[in-house]
Amino acid sequence: MKALIFKNKSFNFEDIDQPVPTKDEILIKVINTSLNAGDYRLIQFNSGLPKTGILGNAIAGIVDCVGVDVKDLKQGDRVVVDTSDAGFGGLAEYAIAKASSCVSIPDSVSFIDASACPVASTTALQALTLFKTIKHKDKVLIVGASGGVGTFAVQLAKHFGAQMTAVCSAGNVDLMNQLGADVVINYKKDDLHALNETYDLILTINGAYPLSLYRKLLNKDGVYVMVGGPIKQFIMNMLVCPIYSLGRKKFRILNSKSNPNDLNQIIELVSEQKIQPYIERVYPFNEAIEAFKAFEKGHSRGKIVTQVSDH
Repeated sequence: MKALIFKNKSFNFEDIDQPVPTKDEILIKVINTSLNAGDYRLIQFNSGLPKTGILGNAIAGIVDCVGVDVKDLKQGDRVVVDTSDAGFGGLAEYAIAKASSCVSIPDSVSFIDASACPVASTTALQALTLFKTIKHKDKVLIVGASGGVGTFAVQLAKHFGAQMTAVCSAGNVDLMNQLGADVVINYKKDDLHALNETYDLILTINGAYPLSLYRKLLNKDGVYVMVGGPIKQFIMNMLVCPIYSLGRKKFRILNSKSNPNDLNQIIELVSEQKIQPYIERVYPFNEAIEAFKAFEKGHSRGKIVTQVSDH
């Protein structure tokens, strides 16, 4: 099978043997795989790479064969899976996954849309519900709202009934309005330090604002959750968040986890057209290296997806 292999700090397409599932695994014919921050970080630090060298942890495809102990899936089923904890492997024509990690894709959901959901949407869901589910009319501020996690977070916050404020660049203001944001702040034009509002939840996916600003913008029982941002800020917040959380306001860094129940909830919402993955571009598999280069620039709108195979 054809696979995109990362080794010696570079990508190359190679023909390798097709993997064989163990008794509790399935073999997936990969149709689409979306890129996520985890892929980029492994490349950036050149450590923690899967043994196969095959990245891609957000996979949608068709079950090709199943292990002897697999009872709930069969050949031909449409599935989506997050393989973050199981060796990645999505940037290849076939991939292995634990059957228990897979979620069925309804006929109403395309492979492209399904592949955009693992990791990004579940990270958004976990960030928005880290302490408690958002209540109707809660005020939510999302900084860095136009990327993969952010576009899901905006829609999920609105689904939960929040009053949603999105922070993004000028080029993404229309997108935020399209996704349902109540207020959109262009960070290049408007100064967050001048805001007079306070929020029940602040979710930061990007941006280098200090924690002192977010503490000012939280209401007395507010929660701050950091999902992403500059490495230097991430390290600083690891040290400072526990100190800032000594009072009623809480500050946390999210360590998102692969969770098939969360993914199933997202897929159901997509099937019911209550949320919609926003996809910037679908790259053919032979242009997957170019897809990574586009992703590494850090300015993608929504998700970048690769078309690994046809149906």
